[in-house]
Amino acid sequence: MKILLSHPMTGYSSEEVYERREELKKIMLEIKGGNLDKVLFYSNVIEHMDSLKFLDNYIDLPEMNNIYLLGEAIQVLSKADLVLFDYNYKNSKGCQVEKLICDLYQIPYIILKWNFID
Repeated sequence: MKILLSHPMTGYSSEEVYERREELKKIMLEIKGGNLDKVLFYSNVIEHMDSLKFLDNYIDLPEMNNIYLLGEAIQVLSKADLVLFDYNYKNSKGCQVEKLICDLYQIPYIILKWNFID
């Protein structure tokens, strides 16, 4: 199953983005193992997860505008079987667009709770 990680990236350094992506991958593995404690909402596809492949939609091109970067991210989204939305996805216009695309094109997704952060 191909997983897209959707989380705010604008205003974060490359290192911060990659750190959060690693945290989200660990959470996704917990979810695959049946731990839904950190999940606010999920599509019924969780029961059908076998092997996970994480798609990389992070593009470190600071000279490009956000609309260009969003277009590139949407191309990656088109290959996803499932999207994992971070708890703060609503803080990002790009994440909101990705969520809208999931709703319109019936791409399954998971939304994390905000209050699980230690």
